[in-house]
Amino acid sequence: MDKHNFKKILKKVEKPARYLGNEINSIHKDTSNKDLIRYVQCFPDLYEVGMSHLGSQILYRVINKDEDVFCERVYAPALDMEQIMRENNIPLFALESRESIRNFDFVTFTLQYELSYTNILNILDPIILPRAISPSFLHEAIIDVISSGREVPIATIVNPISLLLISK
Repeated sequence: MDKHNFKKILKKVEKPARYLGNEINSIHKDTSNKDLIRYVQCFPDLYEVGMSHLGSQILYRVINKDEDVFCERVYAPALDMEQIMRENNIPLFALESRESIRNFDFVTFTLQYELSYTNILNILDPIILPRAISPSFLHEAIIDVISSGREVPIATIVNPISLLLISK
């Protein structure tokens, strides 16, 4: 994402710190390394809700200990940011690199409660993530869900193999 435009956009949203990705203990790696495995961890709720989830913080830290893997974070944009993203055709982006989540090898979601299921659809909306619903995207990236056993309502939008592994 163009940094100049990003600064202009942040001036228009209520809480710009949600989208910066430079808080204490955030991890940044060189994304120009072609051998780097790109992993994005999506929490389908606002930044403030997702940041308070200890399990996500542990996964983020553990995955990033491997030098060959880069785990980045994505949270559902607030309504003001979502509107700007839609108006300007800005794809959903990871906090650390500000790259579109289309550029990742793995896209995962952490689901803590059923009310967040609709936020997955919003994150995978064709305007925010155009290739997500196409079969070619499902072959390019693995969309996985970390759930608490209530995955049936979302079975049609996530990788069926992942659901088999989760349900066992």
